[in-house]
Amino acid sequence: MTRLPMYFFSSDHHFGHERIIELCNRPFKDRAHQTEQLIKRWNAAVGPDDHVFVLGDFAHRATEGEARAAFDALNGTKSLVVGNHDGDAVKALPWQSHDPKAPELAVTEMLRFSHEAQEYFMCHYAWRTWPNDNKGTIHLFGHSHGALPDLGRSCDVGVDRWDFTPVSTHQLMARFQSVPPHA
Repeated sequence: MTRLPMYFFSSDHHFGHERIIELCNRPFKDRAHQTEQLIKRWNAAVGPDDHVFVLGDFAHRATEGEARAAFDALNGTKSLVVGNHDGDAVKALPWQSHDPKAPELAVTEMLRFSHEAQEYFMCHYAWRTWPNDNKGTIHLFGHSHGALPDLGRSCDVGVDRWDFTPVSTHQLMARFQSVPPHA
């Protein structure tokens, strides 16, 4: 039985960044082990037909070749919501829009996305309020590496918060099932 394509969200992989292991107390021996584990965990969750919204800081201090190798090893199509460590080499990777009618959404600073009657607002940074927060829009962010608590229907989708694995729309809906709009 084939599975329908799914949407996932993730942030703050920091491919190529050795010091992030110590800074965020990540359970990896070194940057090569970190890269290997991030790819393994991503691919265990994400299928080839799925789409992942990367909410910034895909690679930091990685060579162009290292960033491209990590990108190519990851399942699914990928969009980038730019983070503070995403330089020109990261932005130039073959990101794809979730919407073939709007290719300009492949790399963007902020993004609004609707799926199964749920609206999402994405930015690398956490917002205190966001568009349509009073109508149930879920706000997804990264940057804080799990240090910033969720607020109402906002959520850090960074790898440090989600066992180094992208989070699905289904997981988010389960998390927010009992949280009222504008909580």
